[in-house]
Amino acid sequence: MHSLRINVNNEAYNHLIYILNEMSNVEITEDKIIKMDKKNRFLKRVKKSDNDIRNGHISDFNFNEFKKELDEL
Repeated sequence: MHSLRINVNNEAYNHLIYILNEMSNVEITEDKIIKMDKKNRFLKRVKKSDNDIRNGHISDFNFNEFKKELDEL
């Protein structure tokens, strides 16, 4: 048996849980919300968008949300 620990954002969570629950050979042994401070969450999102652009992918970066979070820091 393997143990896998992953972090997903709220958007991906519901999809992932649905997929895992449909698999008969997967047992979810722990499911908890990890509070991330705003600065780290913000920096992770900026880095992800930067990596997307550098790798030629379309970024899901939302400028309005970015500005709102920047104002809250």
